[in-house]
Amino acid sequence: MPPPVRKEGSMEAHVRFYAALAVGSVVWALSVLHGRIILLGTDPGPFRRARLSRWRASWATALLRVLRSFMRLKVAYRLPSSHALGLVRDGRCLIISNHQHSLIEPFVLPGLLEAMGLGNVRWVAKEEMRRAWGWGPMFDASGFAWVRRGGHASDIRAVEAAAAAAAGEGASFALFPEGTRAPLGQLVRPKAGGFLAAVRNMPEAPIVSVTFGWDVPPQGGNTMLDGAPLLGRTVIVTVGIGDPVREESAKSWLKAEWERKRDILSTGAS
Repeated sequence: MPPPVRKEGSMEAHVRFYAALAVGSVVWALSVLHGRIILLGTDPGPFRRARLSRWRASWATALLRVLRSFMRLKVAYRLPSSHALGLVRDGRCLIISNHQHSLIEPFVLPGLLEAMGLGNVRWVAKEEMRRAWGWGPMFDASGFAWVRRGGHASDIRAVEAAAAAAAGEGASFALFPEGTRAPLGQLVRPKAGGFLAAVRNMPEAPIVSVTFGWDVPPQGGNTMLDGAPLLGRTVIVTVGIGDPVREESAKSWLKAEWERKRDILSTGAS
């Protein structure tokens, strides 16, 4: 039995979330089986990494569907024009996002990017995810940049290598510059090091900036077991597309972009 769900939420919310966990566990197990088939049946290299990226997008979308169904969770998308989306479809982009909830960005972003034509994506992730139950081996084979909690000298080198490999394979690269979850409905000051490393290795990549907000921010979200407060909430996902950023201006650009995200969050419920 999983440990009790913490944080606030009604009895209905807890019951619904446990039901979502039960059904989600079955979906997760099927996804693990599918991922292992890819690992065993495909030689290491760009083709396998691309297949694993699309594998993650498909199963993350399935898990999001379970969460939305049981928790009456809504996702509202604010997307750029079809012309702007067409400019990045099947291209090589640098993707940045704020980080709000352990059950939101990991399940929303992969499917969203796939729908935008960005299905081949490498990610920056915490080292612990390398040992994530079931999905760890697939993550490890996907070309991720592994970074340590609290920061480490090797983190920038990991981002450099993964971004360079993504560029060489025609893949996109995604990172969370805040480096940690922000209080729900708020932002944490972004760290420029990883972004600078990515820009340096993908100087011609357009920027896809994703902002996660809420109609009413839930209370909780420290772990994947804090899902009960999501009942009835609406996640507001705003996507912006911009030109490539030069390395010498990347730090100031990132600071200005987070101010723009702050404005988006302040008007998110309107």
